[in-house]
Amino acid sequence: MTMLEVLSNHRLETLKRIREAEVNDSIKEIFEQLGKKNKKEDIWWGYDQEGNDNSRKALRDFFHLSGTFVVSDALPYLKWLSVGEYGKAMKKAAKELDHMVGGWLEEHKQRKLCGGMKENQDFMDALLSIVTDEDEISSYDADTIVKATCLGLILAAIDMTTITLTWALSLLLNNREDLKKAQQELDVQVGRERQVQESDVKNLEYLQAILKETMRLYPAAPLLVSHESLENCTLAGNNFPTGTRLLVNVPKLHRDPSVWVDPTEFRPDTTTNLTFFKGQNP
Repeated sequence: MTMLEVLSNHRLETLKRIREAEVNDSIKEIFEQLGKKNKKEDIWWGYDQEGNDNSRKALRDFFHLSGTFVVSDALPYLKWLSVGEYGKAMKKAAKELDHMVGGWLEEHKQRKLCGGMKENQDFMDALLSIVTDEDEISSYDADTIVKATCLGLILAAIDMTTITLTWALSLLLNNREDLKKAQQELDVQVGRERQVQESDVKNLEYLQAILKETMRLYPAAPLLVSHESLENCTLAGNNFPTGTRLLVNVPKLHRDPSVWVDPTEFRPDTTTNLTFFKGQNP
């Protein structure tokens, strides 16, 4: 569903105008806020409407709590220690997020009843047309499935994108020569008379290398998503019983000196990075 209704070439092209409008609004908002030296306001994805305050706070709380160390995560038998402050905060954040997505769901349902789903359908519209309570795909009801699926995509997209862009900007500010090279590439390939468009990215090889190097040094999900073995297995002479959880140490793999030159350094112009983008072996 995600590949077809969100990431397929057709859907990406259909939703292109929305992405461009959101980016333009965000850039405009940041520019305006930078000019207001004496006015302290939050900047979040280009919006500052009063109606979005609760949504922004709920998302911030979620990411803050998801990164908070809780003793019971490492020592399950001390779970009773997490029942207090963090447990209540997590339940509150989850309730607020559910309320936020629930509001969107009701809007989509009303639009469907009014016959307004034929054009400009989004992912929630697609789910509503496929997932019903009659389907035996889960023990949960259709509304819960739709809300959870959409919320999962939103949370993952925001977190991964934010972390990667933050590290990319930080690395460029601390490596001014690479920043100058990126600026020069933009001047040559795009110019200064217009904004960068999605269609320009294929010509911005150095910019792509910068993002690739950023994700190599600072992957947004350093341990990936944990996997669990479905049956007993043997790997490299080691026996792993059913239910064994696997965590992949991505930063360790990305800093392997047998693969990368100066593995701990930010070097987007290395042959390895550039050849990856050209579909060749390093």
